[in-house]
Amino acid sequence: MKKFFSIVMASFCVIGFLNGVTPIEADADDYLGDYCWNFSNPTRGTSGTTRLGVTHIGGGHYLLSGVSTLTYPILMQFPVFGNAEIVGGEIIVTTILAGIRNGVIGIDMGKARLDPTTLNGTFESIGVYFDAVELSEGTLMHTTCQ
Repeated sequence: MKKFFSIVMASFCVIGFLNGVTPIEADADDYLGDYCWNFSNPTRGTSGTTRLGVTHIGGGHYLLSGVSTLTYPILMQFPVFGNAEIVGGEIIVTTILAGIRNGVIGIDMGKARLDPTTLNGTFESIGVYFDAVELSEGTLMHTTCQ
């Protein structure tokens, strides 16, 4: 019975301590809005637009979420997410999206380097599918969102 009483008392002490500790309030994220780019991919013969909502989470760290729209040679849309970091005077962006190649689903991973003053840059990506691997590279031109 003493052992049971000791466990109960210890539990009350821990619960009391935890209730007495004031949680630190977290800073809210800062949604910066939507940013858009036209992309051109000469290695694949494609072009389109990407629209990303950008959230600043502190320091040089940003979360991204949006849609990439292939407009040439066919119209297709893909949800995309990723992050951006300010590194060495440029913005490094990584993105991931689910893609389809010849009816087979896969994943595309991309990396972009953007000039912080113009938000223009270049990208490289790799698509990994069940039946193939696709490498791509091209340019990104910042534009107003429509």
